Amino acid sequence: MIKTILWDFDGVIAESVDVKGSAFREMYLQYGENIADKVLSHHMDHGGVSRYQKFKTWHKEFLNIVLTQEEIDALANDFSNLVVSKVVASPMIPGVLEFLKEHRNTIDSYIISATPESELREIVKQMNLSSFFKDVLGSPKSKVEHINDLVRESLIDKETSIFIGDSINDFNAAKATDLKFVLREVEYNQEVFKNYRGFRIYMKVTALIPMKGHSERVPNKNMKDFNGKPLYHYIVETMLKSQYVTDVLINTDSEVIKADVAKYFPRIQTVDRPEKLIGDFVSMNKIIEHDIEYMPSDYFIQTHSTNPLLKSETVDRAFEKLLAANGEFDSAFSVTKVQTRFYDKDGKPYNHNPNELLRTQDLEPLFEENSNFFIFTKDSFVNASMARIGKVPMMIEMNKIEALDIDEPSDFVIAEAIHKLFYK
Repeated sequence: MIKTILWDFDGVIAESVDVKGSAFREMYLQYGENIADKVLSHHMDHGGVSRYQKFKTWHKEFLNIVLTQEEIDALANDFSNLVVSKVVASPMIPGVLEFLKEHRNTIDSYIISATPESELREIVKQMNLSSFFKDVLGSPKSKVEHINDLVRESLIDKETSIFIGDSINDFNAAKATDLKFVLREVEYNQEVFKNYRGFRIYMKVTALIPMKGHSERVPNKNMKDFNGKPLYHYIVETMLKSQYVTDVLINTDSEVIKADVAKYFPRIQTVDRPEKLIGDFVSMNKIIEHDIEYMPSDYFIQTHSTNPLLKSETVDRAFEKLLAANGEFDSAFSVTKVQTRFYDKDGKPYNHNPNELLRTQDLEPLFEENSNFFIFTKDSFVNASMARIGKVPMMIEMNKIEALDIDEPSDFVIAEAIHKLFYK
């Protein structure tokens, strides 16, 4: 659960990146259009860097002038006079003010910026935002120094904190301090972050829940009463509770299921299963192929109504692990660790030596795909020849009770009993 958010300011709270870029360009026009354009381009590529460092760099690299500290301070003061009123007048990023108001009593927020601290505090004050933040922190201290101070003073916990930024400097600060980074992706940073595969603001994650009206082994399984509600309600509620799932799509051939969804989950979309995809022997990957075209998303999580014990916390943990890996894995799927003695169909030992009789807990574990969830992107699905498990998947281990999948009538009885004992 997120308890603390560290916010960059320009481009994350206020739409002020262009304001500052224009001011920097204006200051360097006296050296010619070419120099002014170089300054602007460098500024856009190096967001989150102190203006003091930028003036020093630009004069040395573009003008071959080494500035004294006094000259740097004078330039910074001139810049401040140019931009403060314009930054205050900048529009806020859509949704930020509403979020701050909604979560002011449940999430601690801090601003951490490369803007001089006194100037930043004045801007925040004039924008009537001071009451939403525990503190407003700027230069001369770096973002890394500020984050380390907050951790050292036990004001934030890294495990429950995120850093929202729009620049490579923000990303590096989060990485250096072991914080989860959340990118606000906009046109000016797309090239810099073209290989980024981590968290994004406004990331669309769709849960795909396929449900047939007919069920061979457990009759009317999806609508069957499970401790007072239709079975499928539980997985839908789990998806809706997730911090990462933004949409749910139910693919079904049943008018009864569609009517129940419309009554109890009006915000959820349903899609009619095409005739060619109806039947007990249709591959789930074919249904997924249809659904990801119907509702494009950044990520998909495919799950089943037959997993009523799956917890939203487990789903969130899976997304956090996958996204934190930043592209090392292209997908994720849930597994259950198994440490027992297996034999093949001919009675030959598979994973052990009967003459040794190692304790089962000392055997090399195997991992069972338990079908609770599969997380993937459209690209990973296509690259894996239309398969929900990609070419480089991450396994997310679950305990075997939570992972229980209803496949037979006896599974239904067991799951319902466990749910009644431990989930109410």
